[in-house]
Amino acid sequence: MSITIGGTFTEIEFSDTDESDTSDNESENPVVENICVICLMPRTTTWIFLPCKHANCCAACSKRIEELNQTHPVCRAPIISRFQIMLSSYTHVYPLFHSFT
Repeated sequence: MSITIGGTFTEIEFSDTDESDTSDNESENPVVENICVICLMPRTTTWIFLPCKHANCCAACSKRIEELNQTHPVCRAPIISRFQIMLSSYTHVYPLFHSFT
């Protein structure tokens, strides 16, 4: 498939194989997944921001984002609201609604 972006010709190849699957020798590290992307500290809760749906921030950093600005620190999307979820069990999600408005 070929597309033109801003006058620049770009060719994109699509593969039939799903490269997102992890191989047998690669193991997922839940400790790394439970690290806040801002302060890099372990977290037991996380906040999902809307509308971007990123969930990678601890409670303290989420509060700081709310106080300082209302854009997501990774994607810079405007934040309308956020949900808190518990990370102690991936089988149970307990959302708590918090709106910036």
